[in-house]
Amino acid sequence: MKKLLILICTIFFLVFWIRGAVVLDPDFGWHLKMGQLILAHGIPKTDPFSYTMPSFHAVDHEWLTDVFIALTFPIFGLVGLSAIVAAITVGSLVLGYLTLSKRVCQYGIGLLILSGTTMLVFVGVRPQILTWFFFAFTLWMLSKKKFFGVFPLLFLLWANVHGGFPIGLAALGMYTVGMWIEKRRLPVYHLSIFLLSILVTFVNPYGYHLWQEVWSSMSDRALRQYIIEWQPSIFAFDLFSLWLGFGVIIGILLLFWRKVGIVSHAFFFLLSLMALSSMRNIVLWFVFATVYMGMLCEALVASLDKEQLVRLRIANRFVIGGIALCCLVQMGITLMAVRDMRQERMYPVQEVAYLKSHPFYGHLFTLYNWGGYVIWQLPNEKEFIDGRMPSWRQNIAGESSYAFGDYLALGMGKLSFTKVAKEYNITTLLLPKEKTDTKSRKLPAFLKWLMPTDQSSFSLSKAALKAGFHPIFSGEVGTIYQRY
Repeated sequence: MKKLLILICTIFFLVFWIRGAVVLDPDFGWHLKMGQLILAHGIPKTDPFSYTMPSFHAVDHEWLTDVFIALTFPIFGLVGLSAIVAAITVGSLVLGYLTLSKRVCQYGIGLLILSGTTMLVFVGVRPQILTWFFFAFTLWMLSKKKFFGVFPLLFLLWANVHGGFPIGLAALGMYTVGMWIEKRRLPVYHLSIFLLSILVTFVNPYGYHLWQEVWSSMSDRALRQYIIEWQPSIFAFDLFSLWLGFGVIIGILLLFWRKVGIVSHAFFFLLSLMALSSMRNIVLWFVFATVYMGMLCEALVASLDKEQLVRLRIANRFVIGGIALCCLVQMGITLMAVRDMRQERMYPVQEVAYLKSHPFYGHLFTLYNWGGYVIWQLPNEKEFIDGRMPSWRQNIAGESSYAFGDYLALGMGKLSFTKVAKEYNITTLLLPKEKTDTKSRKLPAFLKWLMPTDQSSFSLSKAALKAGFHPIFSGEVGTIYQRY
Protein backbone atom coordinates (compact mmCIF):
# COMPACT_ATOMS: atom_id res chain seq x y z
CA MET A 1 0.00 0.00 0.00
CA LYS A 2 2.88 2.36 0.73
CA LYS A 3 4.33 1.82 -2.76
CA LEU A 4 0.93 2.50 -4.31
CA LEU A 5 0.61 5.72 -2.30
CA ILE A 6 4.06 6.88 -3.45
CA LEU A 7 3.14 6.11 -7.08
CA ILE A 8 -0.14 8.04 -6.85
CA CYS A 9 1.53 11.03 -5.20
CA THR A 10 4.31 11.06 -7.80
CA ILE A 11 1.79 11.08 -10.65
CA PHE A 12 -0.22 13.87 -9.07
CA PHE A 13 2.92 15.90 -8.38
CA LEU A 14 3.88 15.72 -12.05
CA VAL A 15 0.44 16.66 -13.41
CA PHE A 16 0.06 19.48 -10.86
CA TRP A 17 3.49 20.77 -11.82
CA ILE A 18 2.75 20.64 -15.55
CA ARG A 19 -0.53 22.45 -15.23
CA GLY A 20 0.83 25.10 -12.88
CA ALA A 21 3.83 25.77 -15.11
CA VAL A 22 1.73 26.18 -18.25
CA VAL A 23 -1.52 27.75 -17.08
CA LEU A 24 -1.04 31.20 -15.56
CA ASP A 25 -3.62 32.14 -12.92
CA PRO A 26 -5.41 35.41 -13.84
CA ASP A 27 -4.46 36.94 -10.48
CA PHE A 28 -0.78 35.98 -10.56
CA GLY A 29 0.32 39.32 -12.00
CA TRP A 30 -1.16 41.51 -9.30
CA HIS A 31 0.05 39.12 -6.57
CA LEU A 32 3.59 39.51 -7.91
CA LYS A 33 3.40 43.31 -8.22
CA MET A 34 1.77 43.69 -4.80
CA GLY A 35 4.56 41.67 -3.23
CA GLN A 36 7.17 43.82 -4.94
CA LEU A 37 5.35 46.96 -3.81
CA ILE A 38 5.23 45.78 -0.20
CA LEU A 39 8.93 44.95 -0.23
CA ALA A 40 9.78 48.37 -1.62
CA HIS A 41 7.35 50.63 0.24
CA GLY A 42 5.48 48.61 2.86
CA ILE A 43 1.75 47.78 3.02
CA PRO A 44 -0.20 50.27 0.86
CA LYS A 45 -3.03 52.04 2.67
CA THR A 46 -5.14 52.51 -0.45
CA ASP A 47 -5.47 50.73 -3.78
CA PRO A 48 -2.29 51.22 -5.82
CA PHE A 49 -3.44 49.67 -9.10
CA SER A 50 -6.81 51.08 -10.19
CA TYR A 51 -7.94 54.48 -11.44
CA THR A 52 -11.59 53.78 -10.65
CA MET A 53 -11.22 53.30 -6.86
CA PRO A 54 -7.75 54.65 -5.94
CA SER A 55 -8.87 55.82 -2.47
CA PHE A 56 -10.36 52.47 -1.46
CA HIS A 57 -8.75 51.03 1.68
CA ALA A 58 -7.88 47.68 0.14
CA VAL A 59 -7.12 44.68 2.35
CA ASP A 60 -4.67 42.20 0.87
CA HIS A 61 -5.40 39.12 2.98
CA GLU A 62 -2.66 37.28 1.09
CA TRP A 63 0.05 39.88 1.63
CA LEU A 64 2.65 37.47 3.03
CA THR A 65 2.12 35.06 0.14
CA ASP A 66 2.51 37.97 -2.27
CA VAL A 67 5.84 38.81 -0.66
CA PHE A 68 6.94 35.19 -1.00
CA ILE A 69 6.01 35.21 -4.70
CA ALA A 70 7.91 38.46 -5.22
CA LEU A 71 11.02 37.03 -3.57
CA THR A 72 11.00 33.63 -5.28
CA PHE A 73 9.72 34.35 -8.79
CA PRO A 74 12.91 36.12 -9.95
CA ILE A 75 14.91 33.09 -8.76
CA PHE A 76 12.76 30.11 -9.73
CA GLY A 77 10.36 31.52 -12.31
CA LEU A 78 6.89 30.14 -12.90
CA VAL A 79 8.23 26.60 -13.37
CA GLY A 80 9.94 26.62 -9.97
CA LEU A 81 6.95 28.16 -8.20
CA SER A 82 4.72 25.55 -9.84
CA ALA A 83 6.92 22.78 -8.41
CA ILE A 84 6.52 24.29 -4.93
CA VAL A 85 2.76 24.54 -5.41
CA ALA A 86 2.61 20.95 -6.66
CA ALA A 87 4.47 19.74 -3.57
CA ILE A 88 2.15 21.69 -1.24
CA THR A 89 -0.93 20.33 -3.02
CA VAL A 90 0.33 16.75 -2.80
CA GLY A 91 1.06 17.43 0.87
CA SER A 92 -2.62 18.30 1.33
CA LEU A 93 -3.59 14.95 -0.16
CA VAL A 94 -1.12 13.03 1.99
CA LEU A 95 -2.11 14.76 5.24
CA GLY A 96 -5.76 13.94 4.62
CA TYR A 97 -4.86 10.31 3.93
CA LEU A 98 -2.66 10.08 7.04
CA THR A 99 -5.67 10.80 9.25
CA LEU A 100 -6.87 7.28 8.41
CA SER A 101 -5.92 4.40 10.71
CA LYS A 102 -3.96 1.41 9.41
CA ARG A 103 -7.12 -0.67 9.57
CA VAL A 104 -9.02 1.45 7.02
CA CYS A 105 -6.31 3.30 5.09
CA GLN A 106 -6.64 0.97 2.09
CA TYR A 107 -10.25 2.10 1.67
CA GLY A 108 -9.16 5.71 1.35
CA ILE A 109 -7.10 5.21 -1.81
CA GLY A 110 -10.08 5.64 -4.12
CA LEU A 111 -11.10 8.90 -2.48
CA LEU A 112 -7.47 10.05 -2.56
CA ILE A 113 -7.45 9.59 -6.35
CA LEU A 114 -10.77 11.43 -6.68
CA SER A 115 -9.45 14.28 -4.54
CA GLY A 116 -6.28 14.69 -6.59
CA THR A 117 -8.20 14.60 -9.87
CA THR A 118 -10.51 17.35 -8.63
CA MET A 119 -7.57 19.43 -7.40
CA LEU A 120 -6.07 19.31 -10.89
CA VAL A 121 -8.92 21.49 -12.16
CA PHE A 122 -8.15 24.21 -9.60
CA VAL A 123 -4.40 23.95 -9.00
CA GLY A 124 -2.03 26.75 -9.97
CA VAL A 125 0.30 29.36 -8.50
CA ARG A 126 -2.32 30.91 -6.24
CA PRO A 127 -2.53 31.56 -2.48
CA GLN A 128 -5.65 29.42 -2.10
CA ILE A 129 -3.42 26.34 -2.25
CA LEU A 130 -2.12 27.23 1.22
CA THR A 131 -5.61 27.04 2.70
CA TRP A 132 -5.93 23.52 1.30
CA PHE A 133 -2.69 22.54 3.01
CA PHE A 134 -3.35 24.27 6.35
CA PHE A 135 -6.86 22.81 6.49
CA ALA A 136 -5.49 19.32 5.89
CA PHE A 137 -2.78 19.96 8.48
CA THR A 138 -5.43 21.08 10.99
CA LEU A 139 -7.47 17.93 10.45
CA TRP A 140 -4.37 15.78 10.74
CA MET A 141 -3.41 17.35 14.08
CA LEU A 142 -6.97 16.95 15.36
CA SER A 143 -6.96 13.28 14.34
CA LYS A 144 -3.78 12.72 16.35
CA LYS A 145 -5.32 14.50 19.36
CA LYS A 146 -2.09 16.28 20.19
CA PHE A 147 0.01 19.30 19.20
CA PHE A 148 -2.80 21.63 20.30
CA GLY A 149 -0.31 24.24 21.42
CA VAL A 150 0.74 24.66 17.79
CA PHE A 151 -2.69 25.91 16.64
CA PRO A 152 -2.25 29.59 17.63
CA LEU A 153 1.02 29.73 15.68
CA LEU A 154 -0.64 27.99 12.74
CA PHE A 155 -3.51 30.49 12.60
CA LEU A 156 -1.15 33.42 13.07
CA LEU A 157 0.60 32.35 9.88
CA TRP A 158 -2.58 31.28 8.08
CA ALA A 159 -4.31 34.63 8.64
CA ASN A 160 -1.43 36.41 6.91
CA VAL A 161 -1.05 34.14 3.87
CA HIS A 162 -4.68 33.58 2.82
CA GLY A 163 -8.17 34.55 3.91
CA GLY A 164 -9.40 30.95 4.13
CA PHE A 165 -8.40 30.58 7.79
CA PRO A 166 -12.03 30.67 9.14
CA ILE A 167 -12.60 27.12 7.85
CA GLY A 168 -9.71 25.95 10.03
CA LEU A 169 -11.14 27.80 13.02
CA ALA A 170 -14.50 26.16 12.32
CA ALA A 171 -12.86 22.72 12.38
CA LEU A 172 -11.06 23.50 15.65
CA GLY A 173 -14.25 24.93 17.17
CA MET A 174 -16.31 21.89 16.15
CA TYR A 175 -13.68 19.60 17.65
CA THR A 176 -13.85 21.54 20.92
CA VAL A 177 -17.64 21.22 20.98
CA GLY A 178 -17.28 17.51 20.29
CA MET A 179 -14.93 17.16 23.25
CA TRP A 180 -17.46 19.00 25.40
CA ILE A 181 -20.28 16.65 24.37
CA GLU A 182 -18.13 13.52 24.72
CA LYS A 183 -16.73 14.30 28.17
CA ARG A 184 -19.81 16.19 29.39
CA ARG A 185 -17.66 18.90 30.84
CA LEU A 186 -16.09 22.03 29.47
CA PRO A 187 -12.64 21.25 27.94
CA VAL A 188 -10.93 24.34 29.34
CA TYR A 189 -7.57 23.72 27.67
CA HIS A 190 -9.04 23.10 24.21
CA LEU A 191 -11.38 26.06 24.55
CA SER A 192 -8.46 28.29 25.54
CA ILE A 193 -6.48 27.17 22.49
CA PHE A 194 -9.50 27.82 20.27
CA LEU A 195 -10.06 31.33 21.64
CA LEU A 196 -6.35 32.16 21.42
CA SER A 197 -6.33 30.93 17.82
CA ILE A 198 -9.14 33.38 17.03
CA LEU A 199 -7.35 36.26 18.74
CA VAL A 200 -4.07 35.78 16.86
CA THR A 201 -5.86 36.21 13.52
CA PHE A 202 -6.15 39.90 14.42
CA VAL A 203 -2.35 40.13 14.39
CA ASN A 204 -1.99 41.27 10.80
CA PRO A 205 -1.36 44.58 9.02
CA TYR A 206 -5.11 45.29 8.81
CA GLY A 207 -6.37 44.24 12.24
CA TYR A 208 -10.12 43.52 12.37
CA HIS A 209 -10.50 44.80 8.80
CA LEU A 210 -9.16 41.42 7.69
CA TRP A 211 -12.30 39.76 9.03
CA GLN A 212 -14.42 42.40 7.31
CA GLU A 213 -12.73 41.61 3.99
CA VAL A 214 -13.26 37.87 4.43
CA TRP A 215 -16.91 38.38 5.31
CA SER A 216 -17.52 40.73 2.37
CA SER A 217 -16.21 38.06 0.00
CA MET A 218 -18.19 35.26 1.62
CA SER A 219 -21.47 37.20 1.65
CA ASP A 220 -21.23 38.97 -1.73
CA ARG A 221 -23.93 37.64 -4.04
CA ALA A 222 -22.27 39.19 -7.09
CA LEU A 223 -19.32 36.82 -6.71
CA ARG A 224 -21.56 33.76 -6.94
CA GLN A 225 -23.50 35.25 -9.80
CA TYR A 226 -20.69 36.46 -12.07
CA ILE A 227 -17.36 34.89 -10.99
CA ILE A 228 -17.38 31.31 -12.28
CA GLU A 229 -15.19 29.82 -9.55
CA TRP A 230 -17.57 31.19 -6.92
CA GLN A 231 -20.67 29.87 -8.65
CA PRO A 232 -22.62 26.84 -7.32
CA SER A 233 -21.15 23.48 -8.22
CA ILE A 234 -24.52 21.77 -8.06
CA PHE A 235 -24.78 22.16 -11.85
CA ALA A 236 -21.16 21.14 -12.56
CA PHE A 237 -22.14 17.73 -13.88
CA ASP A 238 -18.83 17.34 -15.73
CA LEU A 239 -16.96 17.22 -12.39
CA PHE A 240 -17.78 13.53 -12.09
CA SER A 241 -15.14 13.09 -9.37
CA LEU A 242 -17.20 15.34 -7.08
CA TRP A 243 -20.42 13.42 -7.60
CA LEU A 244 -18.72 10.05 -7.37
CA GLY A 245 -17.12 11.14 -4.10
CA PHE A 246 -20.51 12.29 -2.81
CA GLY A 247 -22.03 8.97 -3.82
CA VAL A 248 -19.41 6.90 -2.02
CA ILE A 249 -19.67 8.92 1.19
CA ILE A 250 -23.47 9.07 1.23
CA GLY A 251 -23.72 5.33 0.53
CA ILE A 252 -21.62 4.41 3.57
CA LEU A 253 -23.23 7.18 5.64
CA LEU A 254 -26.73 5.77 5.19
CA LEU A 255 -25.56 2.48 6.68
CA PHE A 256 -23.41 3.70 9.57
CA TRP A 257 -24.49 7.24 10.41
CA ARG A 258 -25.22 6.22 14.00
CA LYS A 259 -21.57 5.24 14.52
CA VAL A 260 -20.20 8.78 13.98
CA GLY A 261 -20.59 11.71 16.34
CA ILE A 262 -23.14 14.43 15.64
CA VAL A 263 -20.43 17.10 15.47
CA SER A 264 -18.67 15.30 12.62
CA HIS A 265 -21.99 14.97 10.81
CA ALA A 266 -22.65 18.67 11.28
CA PHE A 267 -19.25 19.68 9.93
CA PHE A 268 -19.63 17.36 6.95
CA PHE A 269 -23.04 18.87 6.24
CA LEU A 270 -21.58 22.39 6.49
CA LEU A 271 -18.77 21.61 4.07
CA SER A 272 -21.18 19.88 1.72
CA LEU A 273 -23.31 23.02 1.58
CA MET A 274 -20.18 25.10 0.99
CA ALA A 275 -19.04 22.81 -1.83
CA LEU A 276 -22.45 22.84 -3.50
CA SER A 277 -22.82 26.60 -3.15
CA SER A 278 -19.36 27.44 -4.56
CA MET A 279 -16.97 25.45 -6.75
CA ARG A 280 -13.92 26.91 -5.00
CA ASN A 281 -14.90 24.97 -1.85
CA ILE A 282 -14.96 21.55 -3.52
CA VAL A 283 -11.34 20.80 -2.60
CA LEU A 284 -11.99 21.61 1.06
CA TRP A 285 -14.90 19.17 0.98
CA PHE A 286 -12.66 16.43 -0.38
CA VAL A 287 -10.01 17.09 2.28
CA PHE A 288 -12.53 16.58 5.08
CA ALA A 289 -14.39 13.83 3.21
CA THR A 290 -11.27 11.66 3.53
CA VAL A 291 -11.31 12.07 7.31
CA TYR A 292 -15.07 11.57 7.48
CA MET A 293 -14.98 8.44 5.35
CA GLY A 294 -12.30 7.05 7.66
CA MET A 295 -14.75 7.36 10.56
CA LEU A 296 -17.46 5.59 8.58
CA CYS A 297 -15.10 2.85 7.40
CA GLU A 298 -14.06 2.17 10.98
CA ALA A 299 -17.69 1.36 11.72
CA LEU A 300 -18.00 -0.68 8.52
CA VAL A 301 -14.90 -2.80 9.23
CA ALA A 302 -15.94 -3.36 12.85
CA SER A 303 -19.28 -4.78 11.68
CA LEU A 304 -17.78 -7.45 9.40
CA ASP A 305 -16.37 -10.88 10.11
CA LYS A 306 -13.12 -12.20 8.61
CA GLU A 307 -14.72 -13.66 5.48
CA GLN A 308 -16.65 -10.47 4.82
CA LEU A 309 -13.50 -8.41 5.26
CA VAL A 310 -11.75 -10.47 2.60
CA ARG A 311 -14.63 -9.82 0.21
CA LEU A 312 -14.55 -6.12 1.07
CA ARG A 313 -10.83 -5.89 0.32
CA ILE A 314 -11.32 -7.58 -3.05
CA ALA A 315 -14.23 -5.30 -3.90
CA ASN A 316 -12.19 -2.29 -2.84
CA ARG A 317 -9.46 -3.20 -5.33
CA PHE A 318 -11.99 -3.26 -8.15
CA VAL A 319 -13.37 0.08 -6.96
CA ILE A 320 -9.90 1.60 -6.90
CA GLY A 321 -9.23 0.29 -10.40
CA GLY A 322 -12.47 1.73 -11.74
CA ILE A 323 -11.92 5.09 -10.09
CA ALA A 324 -8.32 5.21 -11.32
CA LEU A 325 -9.39 4.47 -14.89
CA CYS A 326 -12.08 7.18 -14.89
CA CYS A 327 -9.74 9.70 -13.27
CA LEU A 328 -6.98 8.97 -15.78
CA VAL A 329 -9.43 9.83 -18.55
CA GLN A 330 -10.40 13.08 -16.84
CA MET A 331 -6.75 13.97 -16.19
CA GLY A 332 -5.93 13.25 -19.81
CA ILE A 333 -8.67 15.59 -21.01
CA THR A 334 -7.49 18.28 -18.62
CA LEU A 335 -3.86 18.01 -19.69
CA MET A 336 -4.81 17.98 -23.37
CA ALA A 337 -6.67 21.24 -22.82
CA VAL A 338 -3.53 22.75 -21.28
CA ARG A 339 -2.11 23.14 -24.78
CA ASP A 340 -4.78 25.75 -25.51
CA MET A 341 -4.29 27.48 -22.15
CA ARG A 342 -0.77 28.78 -22.62
CA GLN A 343 -0.14 32.43 -21.85
CA GLU A 344 -0.12 33.28 -25.56
CA ARG A 345 -3.63 31.85 -25.93
CA MET A 346 -5.12 33.11 -22.67
CA TYR A 347 -3.57 36.56 -22.31
CA PRO A 348 -2.80 39.50 -24.63
CA VAL A 349 0.95 38.87 -24.84
CA GLN A 350 1.43 40.38 -28.32
CA GLU A 351 -0.94 43.22 -27.61
CA VAL A 352 0.84 44.22 -24.40
CA ALA A 353 4.18 44.08 -26.22
CA TYR A 354 2.75 46.54 -28.74
CA LEU A 355 1.61 48.90 -25.97
CA LYS A 356 5.06 48.76 -24.39
CA SER A 357 6.64 49.95 -27.63
CA HIS A 358 3.91 52.49 -28.43
CA PRO A 359 3.35 54.75 -25.40
CA PHE A 360 -0.08 56.32 -25.06
CA TYR A 361 -1.67 59.02 -22.95
CA GLY A 362 -4.76 58.59 -20.79
CA HIS A 363 -5.99 55.36 -19.21
CA LEU A 364 -6.29 51.80 -20.46
CA PHE A 365 -9.47 49.71 -20.27
CA THR A 366 -9.32 45.92 -20.51
CA LEU A 367 -11.09 42.80 -19.31
CA TYR A 368 -11.52 41.75 -15.70
CA ASN A 369 -9.58 38.54 -16.30
CA TRP A 370 -6.75 40.38 -18.01
CA GLY A 371 -6.36 43.01 -15.30
CA GLY A 372 -3.82 41.07 -13.25
CA TYR A 373 -1.70 40.28 -16.28
CA VAL A 374 -1.67 43.92 -17.42
CA ILE A 375 -0.74 45.11 -13.90
CA TRP A 376 2.27 42.80 -14.13
CA GLN A 377 3.34 43.63 -17.68
CA LEU A 378 2.45 47.35 -17.70
CA PRO A 379 3.29 48.41 -14.14
CA ASN A 380 3.05 52.12 -14.94
CA GLU A 381 -0.56 51.81 -16.09
CA LYS A 382 -3.52 51.69 -13.71
CA GLU A 383 -6.55 49.50 -14.35
CA PHE A 384 -10.32 49.88 -14.49
CA ILE A 385 -10.90 46.48 -12.86
CA ASP A 386 -8.99 43.36 -11.79
CA GLY A 387 -9.42 40.25 -9.68
CA ARG A 388 -9.13 42.03 -6.32
CA MET A 389 -12.15 44.26 -6.77
CA PRO A 390 -15.48 42.38 -7.17
CA SER A 391 -16.57 43.02 -3.57
CA TRP A 392 -15.25 46.55 -3.21
CA ARG A 393 -17.78 49.28 -2.40
CA GLN A 394 -17.19 52.85 -1.31
CA ASN A 395 -18.76 56.29 -1.34
CA ILE A 396 -16.08 58.77 -2.39
CA ALA A 397 -16.76 61.71 -4.68
CA GLY A 398 -15.06 61.54 -8.05
CA GLU A 399 -14.48 57.78 -7.88
CA SER A 400 -16.52 54.72 -8.71
CA SER A 401 -18.68 53.45 -5.87
CA TYR A 402 -18.60 49.91 -7.30
CA ALA A 403 -16.14 49.37 -10.16
CA PHE A 404 -17.13 45.74 -10.74
CA GLY A 405 -20.76 46.78 -11.02
CA ASP A 406 -19.80 49.45 -13.56
CA TYR A 407 -17.81 46.86 -15.51
CA LEU A 408 -20.80 44.52 -15.62
CA ALA A 409 -23.13 47.36 -16.62
CA LEU A 410 -20.80 48.30 -19.48
CA GLY A 411 -20.81 44.74 -20.77
CA MET A 412 -24.59 44.57 -20.58
CA GLY A 413 -25.04 47.90 -22.34
CA LYS A 414 -26.65 49.46 -19.26
CA LEU A 415 -23.94 52.09 -18.88
CA SER A 416 -22.80 54.47 -21.61
CA PHE A 417 -19.28 53.64 -22.71
CA THR A 418 -18.88 57.20 -24.03
CA LYS A 419 -19.70 58.59 -20.60
CA VAL A 420 -17.35 56.22 -18.76
CA ALA A 421 -14.48 56.86 -21.20
CA LYS A 422 -14.85 60.60 -20.71
CA GLU A 423 -15.16 60.35 -16.90
CA TYR A 424 -11.94 58.32 -16.49
CA ASN A 425 -10.03 59.68 -19.51
CA ILE A 426 -9.93 56.26 -21.16
CA THR A 427 -8.08 56.60 -24.45
CA THR A 428 -6.98 53.02 -25.10
CA LEU A 429 -8.90 49.74 -25.04
CA LEU A 430 -7.62 46.18 -25.02
CA LEU A 431 -10.47 43.84 -25.87
CA PRO A 432 -10.73 40.25 -27.18
CA LYS A 433 -11.10 39.64 -30.86
CA GLU A 434 -14.66 39.54 -32.03
CA LYS A 435 -14.23 36.04 -33.42
CA THR A 436 -13.98 33.45 -30.63
CA ASP A 437 -11.15 30.96 -31.02
CA THR A 438 -12.63 27.75 -32.43
CA LYS A 439 -10.27 25.56 -30.40
CA SER A 440 -11.49 26.96 -27.11
CA ARG A 441 -15.03 25.99 -28.12
CA LYS A 442 -13.96 22.36 -28.18
CA LEU A 443 -12.88 22.39 -24.55
CA PRO A 444 -14.95 20.24 -22.19
CA ALA A 445 -17.61 22.27 -20.40
CA PHE A 446 -15.99 21.78 -17.01
CA LEU A 447 -12.81 23.45 -18.33
CA LYS A 448 -14.35 26.42 -20.14
CA TRP A 449 -14.67 28.40 -16.91
CA LEU A 450 -10.88 28.38 -16.65
CA MET A 451 -10.50 30.34 -19.89
CA PRO A 452 -10.42 34.14 -19.51
CA THR A 453 -13.29 34.83 -21.88
CA ASP A 454 -15.86 37.53 -21.41
CA GLN A 455 -19.24 37.29 -23.05
CA SER A 456 -19.58 41.05 -22.92
CA SER A 457 -16.55 41.65 -25.17
CA PHE A 458 -18.63 41.76 -28.36
CA SER A 459 -20.93 44.52 -27.13
CA LEU A 460 -17.97 46.39 -25.69
CA SER A 461 -16.23 46.34 -29.06
CA LYS A 462 -19.31 47.73 -30.78
CA ALA A 463 -19.81 50.30 -28.05
CA ALA A 464 -16.17 51.34 -28.39
CA LEU A 465 -16.56 51.92 -32.13
CA LYS A 466 -19.65 54.02 -31.52
CA ALA A 467 -17.73 56.02 -28.90
CA GLY A 468 -15.09 56.99 -31.46
CA PHE A 469 -12.44 54.33 -30.80
CA HIS A 470 -10.67 52.74 -33.75
CA PRO A 471 -8.71 49.45 -33.96
CA ILE A 472 -4.97 50.07 -34.36
CA PHE A 473 -3.44 46.66 -33.65
CA SER A 474 -4.67 43.08 -33.52
CA GLY A 475 -2.73 40.24 -31.89
CA GLU A 476 -3.46 36.58 -31.32
CA VAL A 477 -6.20 37.02 -28.73
CA GLY A 478 -7.13 40.69 -28.70
CA THR A 479 -7.42 44.03 -30.45
CA ILE A 480 -6.20 47.43 -29.32
CA TYR A 481 -8.48 50.41 -29.89
CA GLN A 482 -7.57 54.06 -29.47
CA ARG A 483 -9.50 57.28 -29.62
CA TYR A 484 -8.01 60.02 -31.76
